[in-house]
Amino acid sequence: MYIKGLLTIQPGVELIFSPNSYIIIEGSINAASNTKDKIIFRPEKKDWKGVYVFESGNLPKSKSKLKNVDFIKTTNLNDGILDLTGAISFYNTDVEMRNVTFDSTVAEDSLNIVKSKFMMNNVTILSTISDGLDSDFSSGVIKNSSFNQIGGDALDFSGS
Repeated sequence: MYIKGLLTIQPGVELIFSPNSYIIIEGSINAASNTKDKIIFRPEKKDWKGVYVFESGNLPKSKSKLKNVDFIKTTNLNDGILDLTGAISFYNTDVEMRNVTFDSTVAEDSLNIVKSKFMMNNVTILSTISDGLDSDFSSGVIKNSSFNQIGGDALDFSGS
């Protein structure tokens, strides 16, 4: 699925993906919910290829916001010439995360943030075969977060 602009996902929505599916957003995502009605991204069966959010410069810049969101059983996005290391990737777009869980990732990075500003509060990354958070040439704040069962670096700050 390719979205140009702002993708808004309402509280309580559960998105179920087939194995080769993914979301590419040229713009930003607003997936914000209260704790009772979480937003869940999960596979139909085994896994799915995750989310890629990028800012192209052709649209007004806006910050992505994730609040009370779960990303479950993701892999990296590899399709044609697009070969990302992250299961959930933000490139040249700012992102704010509160109460977000990344669970069971089979990718080089569970969360990859590149050339962006970020704020993470109460983020949990667990059960990933390699890096938890890979922040490349970015700056941000991480508060009250946990990283468990990480196969590589829990935190990787290359050039950040």
